[in-house]
Amino acid sequence: MMKQKLLRVGCAALSLSMAAGLLASCSVLPQPSAPASRPAQQEQDAPKNYDAASLKDGKLRILYSYNAPGGNTILCGDTVLRQSPITETSYLLTDRITGETNYYFCQWSDNSTASGRRCGLFDKTGAEVLSLEAPYDADLSGGLLILTTPTSFADSPVHDHAPGDVRVLDLATGEELPVPENAYTCVAAGDRLAFGIYAPGDAVPDEENDDLYQYSAVQIQERDGAVVYRNDHAAVLSVTLSNGDASAPTDWLEIDAYSDDAVSIEQTSLLNATTGEERSGTPARPASSTATAYSQSTRAGSSPAT
Repeated sequence: MMKQKLLRVGCAALSLSMAAGLLASCSVLPQPSAPASRPAQQEQDAPKNYDAASLKDGKLRILYSYNAPGGNTILCGDTVLRQSPITETSYLLTDRITGETNYYFCQWSDNSTASGRRCGLFDKTGAEVLSLEAPYDADLSGGLLILTTPTSFADSPVHDHAPGDVRVLDLATGEELPVPENAYTCVAAGDRLAFGIYAPGDAVPDEENDDLYQYSAVQIQERDGAVVYRNDHAAVLSVTLSNGDASAPTDWLEIDAYSDDAVSIEQTSLLNATTGEERSGTPARPASSTATAYSQSTRAGSSPAT
């Protein structure tokens, strides 16, 4: 009987000892860390270093519509100048010589005109500088506004090329410069103008079967209309535009001379419209491709007058 009591007392003491040890071990366990605090949502979403005043710089901007060819928005700084409908095309005009963007150009439907289209040139205030009752594409170079009809010479019927397809206006004076008859393209080359011309001469072209490039010519003029260079069976390209490099010299041109049947390009030249220097080569390629290499020799005999 005494042994049973001692056994019960011993078990109770052992249980108390184990409980005390468990409590002691729990007291040294690491406490769970508090959750990391997160910044307020508005602090997370706020753009860094944003300054609304940065839009008040007086520069022309365009917001393009991704849902239709038209529908662009023109702004000057943070002021909306024009919200185009989807039937209107609009774009900024950057001067290829000065790099300044002081104008934008728009083309829209107008049933009151013979062509059903109208286009206009606008300045940074939104004021209309020029209105034209025909669908033109516009380019700006050295203050000269070059207007061309948006048709492709190679694919258009012969009778589509007529006086008025190309117009050149001096924005500083408002003067319209002389343009050769039947010009279909124009490239500003330094202080001169290079034109692509439809020139069949005495031939009677087959409008359905002939390649129109056998009737093309290149003519370079002074601003007053004086002709300084002529090359028949040839086409002209701007080296600056072809390379997409605004820093390229604008007075250099690519002249592609065609064979009589316009099937191939017999010679490609780099021509400086200002100095008359011409560097030529003889590429073996079809007439539709673009020149990629030139020789460093200077060809004599067809340089423009200076």
